Amino acid sequence: MTSMLRCFKFYSLMNSDRALVMLITQAVLSRNNVFSA
Repeated sequence: MTSMLRCFKFYSLMNSDRALVMLITQAVLSRNNVFSA
């Protein structure tokens, strides 16, 4: 799972796409909420 997030980070850095970064941020936040619950 960590390697997957790392790939997403690298992918977003290479593309520097704001929409992609926001999508990843939403996924991370939702995942954190699930872990918190």
